[in-house]
Amino acid sequence: MSDETPILLPPAEDHSDRPKWRHWTWWLHPKVALPLMLSVLLLLSPFLVRGWHLAKVPDIADPFDVEAFLSETVDDKDNAFVDYHAAAALLVPSTFSHEEFDAGWEKASSPLRLWVDANRPALDRWRLGTEKFDAINGDLRRSDSLQSLPDFAQSREFLRLACLQGEREQSEGHMSEAWQWYRSLMRFSRHVGQRTGSLGRFLGYYLHSETAKRIVRWAEDSQVGDDDLQVALDQLTADFQLTRPFSELLKVHYCDLWKLAWAREEWNRNPLFVIGDEPSWRDSRFVRYCFGQPDFNIRWNKLVLENWLAGGDTPRRSQRRMTSKHGGLLDVTSPGSGISGSELRRLLDASALDHEHRFKIGESRDQCDKEFVRHEALRLILACQLWGRRRGTFPDNLEDITPGILAELPVDPFSQTGEGFRYRRDGEDAVVESTALEEIYDPGVEHSRWREINYRMKLPRNHDKRSEQKPVDEP
Repeated sequence: MSDETPILLPPAEDHSDRPKWRHWTWWLHPKVALPLMLSVLLLLSPFLVRGWHLAKVPDIADPFDVEAFLSETVDDKDNAFVDYHAAAALLVPSTFSHEEFDAGWEKASSPLRLWVDANRPALDRWRLGTEKFDAINGDLRRSDSLQSLPDFAQSREFLRLACLQGEREQSEGHMSEAWQWYRSLMRFSRHVGQRTGSLGRFLGYYLHSETAKRIVRWAEDSQVGDDDLQVALDQLTADFQLTRPFSELLKVHYCDLWKLAWAREEWNRNPLFVIGDEPSWRDSRFVRYCFGQPDFNIRWNKLVLENWLAGGDTPRRSQRRMTSKHGGLLDVTSPGSGISGSELRRLLDASALDHEHRFKIGESRDQCDKEFVRHEALRLILACQLWGRRRGTFPDNLEDITPGILAELPVDPFSQTGEGFRYRRDGEDAVVESTALEEIYDPGVEHSRWREINYRMKLPRNHDKRSEQKPVDEP
């Protein structure tokens, strides 16, 4: 019998009962897991970077009732554009040069006068539209109605026709009839700027500027009497109430942004990848996506529009404007989001990419203010001309025309202290000026800008003489 101790061997492994999940643990090995994790992070990095950028700009709620604004309608019987469109269909096209139109009725050629007569049906239908109070061009729910191009050509034709017809009445001694044509143009300029974007407002600004020149010349005519001037002053004051507030322009742009039409169009035009210097790598759709585009710009524009909606209708002298790298802002706290102007400026300046402006809000407000300056200057001109009819000379000071002609003197919108317009006598003439040139333009250089909002008044003249608006320092 052997004394050797038996060697006990471990039992053989039974591989039949091994869990199947262990076959998949190979990817947990560091040599596999680390490269795999880096690959996943690389694939997710565009979404992570995009989310980080979007987290910096809040997605605010609508600052006003968008649905209610887009649902505004006007009955056809009260809508001036129904008559404007009908009149446009009756227009006889012109082939005359700008010089022929600018020469006026008295120097108009026979073909030009025949053209005016041929368009009398169109002009009469157009004038019916100017007598209405409300105007809306198309359905606001259509994005192309919000930012559609106004028909500048047709509007220019009606401007020329009404100016020539007014000058015709003026040359025949019908001064009150001439004024009514100029008044119709003023109301037309208000209608084309209602419920529309910057282009419609610009067209209204242009029509207002051109009509103002005719009104100044009309007021200088010796055939214009006291009653004519008083009626013109009252109607000019009342008709300017047709001008919509600046906030409506902001709402139109917000609704256009709300539909995202322009943002998607810009986005689709950008290439997916760009390599090289032309165009810039930052124009690549992939890079822009990583930086949160186009949603980042949509959110940014909504914030800026909300900021201006909170104080856009405030008088200019009461506004506190701030400058950022990407445009002007107001130092106000938006009631909806609660974001202050300084906080918004910090958010915008921290952005890595340039923001896309649909329009420059500050410059648009400047244009609206200049239009209001022109309106108030026209009121002062008519009041001073009325004073001159009664006394044979212009007043020495604007205070002389109150309260007999004007209840109170208008405030210059560009005055930071709430002062009135500047007024001075220049020989027999008188000059009405705004402080806008000192804030926006160089008055020593931009003579054409001076004529936009400032005027020189002349004593009554014979109706067969024409005057021109000249800067103060021109002979």
